[in-house]
Amino acid sequence: MSELEGWLNIYLQEVKLINAYFLYWLSMFFYITMQVMETISLGARVSGKFSGSSSLGVTLHQSFSTLSRIFLPVFLIITAFLVERGMSSQELEKYALTGVGLSFLISLFLFIKIELVYKYFSIVISMLSKHSLPIALILALFAKFSSYTDADGFINYTGSKKRPLPKIVLLSFLSYFLLSSGILLSFLVAIHYPDYRLTAVQFSALFHGAGVVILAFYINPSFSLIMDSNSSTLLSYSDSVLIGKLLGLLFTFLVFLIIYIL
Repeated sequence: MSELEGWLNIYLQEVKLINAYFLYWLSMFFYITMQVMETISLGARVSGKFSGSSSLGVTLHQSFSTLSRIFLPVFLIITAFLVERGMSSQELEKYALTGVGLSFLISLFLFIKIELVYKYFSIVISMLSKHSLPIALILALFAKFSSYTDADGFINYTGSKKRPLPKIVLLSFLSYFLLSSGILLSFLVAIHYPDYRLTAVQFSALFHGAGVVILAFYINPSFSLIMDSNSSTLLSYSDSVLIGKLLGLLFTFLVFLIIYIL
């Protein structure tokens, strides 16, 4: 009987280990998805302006940004469960380094290839006259760009980039640093101070809310004003927001790297 119990305990430990690994990577997938979808959504406004549908571009940006937020509650629940299950501070630091590092690399690639994002949303906007948004988002992945919009005009438009705007880069950096680091830092504090873990986790909402406020009250209104007035500055503004996001992710990575080393 004792031997059977021993095998049963080993089996249960293995199952728990597998589940922990699965939840670990599932949580990281949601975190990366949130960051990447937010990066992609920024291209919708430029595509809307280029396509002559500025309002629709803003709507697409908001839709994609909202869609990325859907993953936030699931991410919080899974990560909180992992912390309650016994995730160590070192494990969370490795988790943060991996998740933030991959988010930065993917976002950097999207920034370098941002024209592909502009093309994608231009096709989506063209398809919305015949299809609903979910279907247009899927069909646009397989559509040929030149069949839906003016390719030569697009090249001339996107080729007029200018230098980034320092103020917008700074605001975007502050916003996305809070959005990318606040939740992870709150969970790290909860691990170090388990008696106050509920209080510590609540600070994630504070950090996240501050980042959203900067986006909603400073970055997005300025973005809309530029779209309504001077399109020549739009690409500079869009690039500035993306650069700020990249710097926010990079700084988050460096913060957790320092914490991990120390």
